[in-house]
Amino acid sequence: MKKETEKESLHEGTRDPEDRGGKTKKKRIVRFVVFLVITALISAYTVTLFSFPSGLGADCIKERFNCFYEQEDDTMDAIFIGASGIDRYWVAPQAYEDTGITVFNFTSSSLPVVTIKYMIKEALKTQDPELLIIDLRTTYKSPDGIAETFIRRVTDNMKWSENRLDCIDASLDYLRKADNEIDEDDPSWYFSFLKYHSRWAGGITARDLVDPAPSTDYMGYAAHQPNIYKMKDLGDVEPVTDREPLDPDTEDLIVDLCEYLDTLDQEVLFIETPNAPIYDEEVRINTAKDLVASMGHEVLDCQDERIYEEMGLDFSTDFYNAGHTNIVGALKFTKWMQEYLIENYDLPDRRGDERYSAWESSYRSYSEDTAEGRAELEARIRKMK
Repeated sequence: MKKETEKESLHEGTRDPEDRGGKTKKKRIVRFVVFLVITALISAYTVTLFSFPSGLGADCIKERFNCFYEQEDDTMDAIFIGASGIDRYWVAPQAYEDTGITVFNFTSSSLPVVTIKYMIKEALKTQDPELLIIDLRTTYKSPDGIAETFIRRVTDNMKWSENRLDCIDASLDYLRKADNEIDEDDPSWYFSFLKYHSRWAGGITARDLVDPAPSTDYMGYAAHQPNIYKMKDLGDVEPVTDREPLDPDTEDLIVDLCEYLDTLDQEVLFIETPNAPIYDEEVRINTAKDLVASMGHEVLDCQDERIYEEMGLDFSTDFYNAGHTNIVGALKFTKWMQEYLIENYDLPDRRGDERYSAWESSYRSYSEDTAEGRAELEARIRKMK
């Protein structure tokens, strides 16, 4: 027995170096994998941190995109695509509370026409809405009227994908037709980290470090914007009915957009929301309305005194500037618009459905966060009357 034990010990001893070597190799592999994971996480965090800025200074565009991406697939029955002439008007959480329709504001301030098709493509990756509602307010612009930041608000906030690259390419082609000082060959268009890495010298806040990918909970409504609690007397507002030609490059984009929309299963509604029009802009927007209608798409023109009256809009109290409603005006627009949508489209009531609990939560957040500002604005309006 003693000899057998000695033999077993000897045999085990001869295996130990191999076993130890195997275990060491496994440990090295595990450590290397952990290193790669940690490096990937740090890289992802860094790239997210040094990206398009968040907060009011950037109009919370980043937060709006993140809010869109957070939503469960196929939970939007309609989507607004447009600029600030949409997200200051459509109070999505209130419309859900009133009617149960889920209509998201997927918007960006001064949204260039060239990006609209790609915004729609991005939305349709995860959502299958009954209706797309497209803003006409920025169709008056030419390539000369497009600032670099207007494009970056969209492209820098899109997730990495072929669609993002296509949007960048199309936008740069459009910008090259302008007389501007924008560097269309800057690699940071494709690698936005190169644009924002200098924020480390003073543009990064403690909030950015804690939450590099912030979101809002208002389904795209601009409840974060302090201006919605202000008011400005715009005086007498009369719609503009004249027409002038569109910029040829912009007209080509509108035609291309309409042809793309014809390939989709969704219904489409083009809209211009009420505002105090600037003549030189409105005459071209009117031409865009005609063009879209001529290509077989429905146009809802809210620049109409009859619609002003139906909404109950008061241009002395319901706007904070010539182009945007405050929260009082937005709620009037929303009430009218939700009735229009229910009457003309097949949008179901989602209230009580667990899949739409995010919309329930959104209404609670919106209601709590806007209550004080709204009450103060309504009190000021009552004093005026």
